[in-house]
Amino acid sequence: AVVEIMAGALEAIMKGQMHLHRPMHTSAGMEQYLRVVDTRTGHLLAAGCLCIALIGGHKRDSELAEAAYDFGLNLGSAYQITSDLRETERNYEKLLSKMQECLQDDALQCSFDPYELNEPLQRAGPLMYAADVYPELKDAALNGFDDVGALLRARELIAECQAVDAVRKMAADRAERAAGALGSFGEGGEQAALRALCAYAIEPQQTRLQRKNYDKTGQFVQPTDKPKSGTQLAAALKDAKKGAKLGMFSVKEQVKEQFDRWRGGSK
Repeated sequence: AVVEIMAGALEAIMKGQMHLHRPMHTSAGMEQYLRVVDTRTGHLLAAGCLCIALIGGHKRDSELAEAAYDFGLNLGSAYQITSDLRETERNYEKLLSKMQECLQDDALQCSFDPYELNEPLQRAGPLMYAADVYPELKDAALNGFDDVGALLRARELIAECQAVDAVRKMAADRAERAAGALGSFGEGGEQAALRALCAYAIEPQQTRLQRKNYDKTGQFVQPTDKPKSGTQLAAALKDAKKGAKLGMFSVKEQVKEQFDRWRGGSK
């Protein structure tokens, strides 16, 4: 039974990963995104927790086994939602930093390949959430962005509907469900540690889940570098030419002023 369960979980991961590629042959929206998250990561942790319960002598339909499955499913989904969002913001920052470098150069021409345009917004939930609010984004969510202007417009709509905050709340809800499932296990040091893990999973940068942030003795070392906010960078470009063509900025000085203003406000 254990081998069968884990084999099914590994198959689910592969199916879930396929949804990261464009074009997508499914529907766009938050419901679809959460389903993919459960498939990619939630089911793997759920299967692992269920197997531990089975190995411990509990029947598959027992209350404890079901609680173990629910804990793993919700913890895995909470982690993946937050991880996707963290990765998306980082990729978005990289793209806007490249725009900034182009604007600082004497040349006006700057090229972006399809991967650069689509990776920042399509991996995480905000675009899918915004697509439910603004149907005009559904095509981009499924097929990718045509140019820089389309990407920037999508980011503005994401900000307008507060999609990033909404996605964080969804991750927090999953973490809360995971912590709630621990009630079936009684109280003890292990349960306290697992509840702490639920909290760590939804920290914006997930610093406590990264091995590099621990010293040789296992003590956590708080990172000193603070990533720039993708939302701040988007605001810096908000006044730039909305209909910018792919790789072309004809209002170079205006955009430069926006970046300078952003720099001053982020110090």
